Amino acid sequence: MAERARTEGWTHEEFLAACLQREVAAREAHGGEGRIRAARFPARKSLEEFDFDHQRSLKPT
Repeated sequence: MAERARTEGWTHEEFLAACLQREVAAREAHGGEGRIRAARFPARKSLEEFDFDHQRSLKPT
């Protein structure tokens, strides 16, 4: 990215903004996975796997 910034003549502020945008995107993409691993849950479960027939008071939406 630094090489691109040099060749395209980015200002320091533009370069910093691009770096921060990339960092935010990476954290959003991978942050949830890291928190799930850190929690050390015994098994991974999702709402798609939930058995709504077992809990009759809940209705899938």
